[in-house]
Amino acid sequence: MRIVVQMLVRNEVDVIEETLREITKWGLTEIVVLDGESTDGTLEKVAGFIDADMDVRSSPDRGGRFADHRRNELLEMT
Repeated sequence: MRIVVQMLVRNEVDVIEETLREITKWGLTEIVVLDGESTDGTLEKVAGFIDADMDVRSSPDRGGRFADHRRNELLEMT
């Protein structure tokens, strides 16, 4: 069985490290992190957790509607 966590993040540096640390304990198959051009160091924190089973992408925030149009992309990625 595949267990995939999808994370839609933007400027989450204050919680991303602890969140990733906790969810990696769940025996996941894959973690997909889609970042909406964070400016606070979120991607740098995520980079410390990247391995072969983790997909991390940064995408532009088109017209301030990051969450609206990114949900479908996350579904397609997994």
